[in-house]
Amino acid sequence: MFDWFSLNDSSIATPGELEATELLRSDHDSIKELFDRFKKAADRRAKAKIAREAIVELKINAVLEEEIFYPAVRQRVAKDVMNEADEEHHVAQVLIAELEKMDGHGDHFDAKFNVLAENVRRHIKAEECELFPRAQNSGVDLVKLGRRMQHRKELLLAGESGPKFHHRAASSRPQKS
Repeated sequence: MFDWFSLNDSSIATPGELEATELLRSDHDSIKELFDRFKKAADRRAKAKIAREAIVELKINAVLEEEIFYPAVRQRVAKDVMNEADEEHHVAQVLIAELEKMDGHGDHFDAKFNVLAENVRRHIKAEECELFPRAQNSGVDLVKLGRRMQHRKELLLAGESGPKFHHRAASSRPQKS
């Protein structure tokens, strides 16, 4: 009788599903919690373990943003906001690579991790205050996008595809024209 009314509409989140921005906010909260735990940790072993956990979370978050979220919203959000997000990811990638080589040791490990945390916190704030509201008003189906991101995250967590931190630094970063 009501063929035009469907509860299976792809733009309606079912219970337990998150819109893309909600999924990313949840990931951001987990990452910030790890940063807080690192600051409070007293011994080297605990800090190294927390740093490894944070790095995995950051890599997964970066893959979700770079492979799925950013491409979906890039054309509908201000160019300067997207370019800044790209560069912030690049800085995080460099710091993460250096931290991974240190493996929880070295005179500058804590300092480098704290710099990473400060940069990522700034990036999170910019995303949540500038990028996410623009994405929510862009017409992009954030529920459908959230489903794709959740599926990709599950694959990454299962170890099926990474997590690979493949910033567009060398090959596919948009070049100046």
